[in-house]
Amino acid sequence: MADDFQLERHFTAHEIEKKSIRIRWTENLVDHLLLTDDDGKKELAVFHQASVLSYHRRIEIRRRVFKDDLIQETLNTLALLMPKYDARTAPWFERKRRKSTAFIDPEAAMHQISDQCRNTMMYPYWKDRLLILKQELDNTQPQTL
Repeated sequence: MADDFQLERHFTAHEIEKKSIRIRWTENLVDHLLLTDDDGKKELAVFHQASVLSYHRRIEIRRRVFKDDLIQETLNTLALLMPKYDARTAPWFERKRRKSTAFIDPEAAMHQISDQCRNTMMYPYWKDRLLILKQELDNTQPQTL
C-alpha cells in the first residue's frame, strides 16, 4: 500500500463496527484513532469532543493548547468516520448516543468533508493511525450485515 491513499466513502464508524471493531468513545485526544486488540477483541478509540475543539478554535491564539491544523484535522477525521449526511452512519450514531450511559458529543457527527480530504496526505497528525485502521479493515471480513 502506498504512503498516501484515498479513503473510500464507506470508511465510516458504522462500517468499521460491522467488521467487529468496537467503537470506544474517548475524551483523551491522545487516544484518538488508536486501534487496540485485546485477545481478538478489537477497539477503535474515537475522540468525540468536537464541540470542545470548535470552541478551542475561537479562543485567543496565545491561550490555545492545540494548533489550528491539529484541531481541523481531528474534526476532519470525525467527518470521515461519521459524515453528517450519511444515510446509515447518522442513525447509527444517534442510536449510540441514546444508548450510551456517558455523554457523547452530538457535534462529533455534524461535519462534512470534501473528497480532497479523503486523501491521507491531508492528515500529517493522524495518518499513521488511519493507515493502520485501513489495513485492518482491508484484511477483515464483515461480521454483521
